[in-house]
Amino acid sequence: MSKLRTFLQTERGRRGWSLTDLADKSGIPLSTLSRYEGPAHKGKPSHENVLKLSRVFGMEAGDILRYIGYPRHGYANGDVRDQEWAKLRGMIEADPRAQRMLALYDQASEEDKDLGVELLEVHFKKNHRPRRPE
Repeated sequence: MSKLRTFLQTERGRRGWSLTDLADKSGIPLSTLSRYEGPAHKGKPSHENVLKLSRVFGMEAGDILRYIGYPRHGYANGDVRDQEWAKLRGMIEADPRAQRMLALYDQASEEDKDLGVELLEVHFKKNHRPRRPE
């Protein structure tokens, strides 16, 4: 049984949720969740879906990723990660909802800093594409 399948079934069971309940609450399509819980599934969820699961289960995304063994690229050293963080920080500083994230980054472990930067890179690459010149 995959770690993702075990995780989802355990967390749903704790809450008494069906797969449909989880789909409704998380915004992840039922077909995707069914695939994740299927016996033949060997893949990993997208970072976006991990974030949705973390919100709906009230857990840290890093804890979920560590539990399911998500393959991460990581950073060779903290300097490279910190350079990426500086770029990302500039993109999010204006958002008042992000203030907590900015404060937590400074207190985070090296591993959690790596994870946070990776997740933000995925988010910004997906949601903040440069506009085409008019």
